[in-house]
Amino acid sequence: MFVSRVAPFSLLPLLVPESTQAPASDVSTSVGPWPSRFVFAPGDNNAPVRVPYEPQEPKQDPQRIITDADLYGKMYDSDGNLSIRGPSSNDLQQDQIGDCYLLAALGAVADQQPDKIKTAITYDPATQNFHVTLYQLDSGFLWIDRDVVTKTIEVTQADLQDNIRRQGGSKLDNGYTDSAWVAVMETAIAKLHDGNWNDGLDEGYNNLVGTNHGGFSWSDGYINASEVMFVVTGRREERFSGKLFYPYGNYGDNDNYTRLFADAFYTWIDDALKRHAAVTLSTDPESTYSPVGRNGEQDGLRDDHQYVLRKITKDPDGTIQITLLDPHGNNLNVDDQPGSASAEITVDLQTLIKLNSLEQIRIEG
Repeated sequence: MFVSRVAPFSLLPLLVPESTQAPASDVSTSVGPWPSRFVFAPGDNNAPVRVPYEPQEPKQDPQRIITDADLYGKMYDSDGNLSIRGPSSNDLQQDQIGDCYLLAALGAVADQQPDKIKTAITYDPATQNFHVTLYQLDSGFLWIDRDVVTKTIEVTQADLQDNIRRQGGSKLDNGYTDSAWVAVMETAIAKLHDGNWNDGLDEGYNNLVGTNHGGFSWSDGYINASEVMFVVTGRREERFSGKLFYPYGNYGDNDNYTRLFADAFYTWIDDALKRHAAVTLSTDPESTYSPVGRNGEQDGLRDDHQYVLRKITKDPDGTIQITLLDPHGNNLNVDDQPGSASAEITVDLQTLIKLNSLEQIRIEG
């Protein structure tokens, strides 16, 4: 059942579309989002300066055949023995398609329920095509009295090369040769939302872009952040609003209130992760209504973006921290700072609440 829980004195916000701008893949040069990037200039204490950004060409081999052996990352143990590690949010690298919400959901499912990804994807060596099982609602009015049904989407080699050319959310366009499951799933979901595969997949990919969210569709037309976990797992999500209603009171400067708010989130998130539910977090810009935000404090996260929520901890003093993974594959050029090449970032939950920059937590139902 779909449930929306709203914390005290908060409202369930409308989705804020994600920017379609994405960082280039070459993190070694500290590339940031369009239309500029940080580089480290000689002199002046090696200070970062902003220079025009030129999109990188995808690293593509049109002749290469991607098989089931390329789906997941490979690992070697201390004795040099090869093993396959399975899907992981570490495989994400969002480039030119503005679908962070989709990639965050895929990464969250991969981390918590990797078998969901593995069983969704099959490969036919005879045709060299993949088949992906996704979930939909059958015909009916909105989601009322509609049954959950499955639909199998065929993903061809040409479809995958098209995804690489578009620089999708996998690392295949960045020179990697494995972890192709991200490209397979992203392509399948694009095809699910494209009415005519014969004229290309522009319609499907346009429907994935964050600025084209079309409200509650549940697999009919535009995809949106509320739908992705359902499409992948067949289970609708619970959404927990993170918005403090500042026009009617500056609760952000009340430590007791924001700690109570954070404690509630801790209970929900900790319970979800313990039962291996997929969890994502979406952000808003730091609020000018917030007394903290008015002082110019930043949260260190991208605005209007979605993250995989990997971990939550609570210290003896009550401090609650959450560890997030950015689908971009790095945390470069965030809040006008050079940032980090690591995809993971740990932030203080109460600070996000004070800044009113926590939009929603989404938990697989």
